[in-house]
Amino acid sequence: MGVVPIVLTIIGLLAGIIGFFAFLSKSNEGAFHGFLGWLYGFLNFKSLLAETILRFVYVALAGAVTLGAVGMLFTGASFGTAILAFLAVLIVGNLVLRLIFEFSLITLLICKNTSEINAKLGRGGVEPAPVAPVESAPVAPAEPAPAPVPVAPVAPAPVPVAPTPAPRVCVACGAPLRDDALFCPECGARQ
Repeated sequence: MGVVPIVLTIIGLLAGIIGFFAFLSKSNEGAFHGFLGWLYGFLNFKSLLAETILRFVYVALAGAVTLGAVGMLFTGASFGTAILAFLAVLIVGNLVLRLIFEFSLITLLICKNTSEINAKLGRGGVEPAPVAPVESAPVAPAEPAPAPVPVAPVAPAPVPVAPTPAPRVCVACGAPLRDDALFCPECGARQ
């Protein structure tokens, strides 16, 4: 009776090794579709079940804590004590449960986002990109800096300014005119 489990264990290990190298190698990425594609992704941990399971367990436990709090009302203790126990279990119990599951989900999301970032960077989340070694050149001893040479201040060169044309005015009354005006708008004199 003790030989059968050992033989089955050896067969299972051999099947696992053969399946890993034949089915799960990186060269098979995107080669499978349908059920085999799902199985390939499942066995390579492309999708994590822990997030779904954690959400389900949280909802189930939150319901149990809430029902347990309601059960506190009927414990046979005094009404005031039962109300306090109900509120404590309902509020504190659900709050502690929520914090535990939020911490667990945040940890999973950090892992998931890190994997996605690595995939987008082309590293596949396996190992960091190799970095070429940097050779350092020998450093010569520092020489004292020469004394600064005084420089006489130089005035900036004047910028030539184009003369602006004088505004056009009426020859009769001196009122300002537009450049294309034939008559003065004030006195009506021809220009």
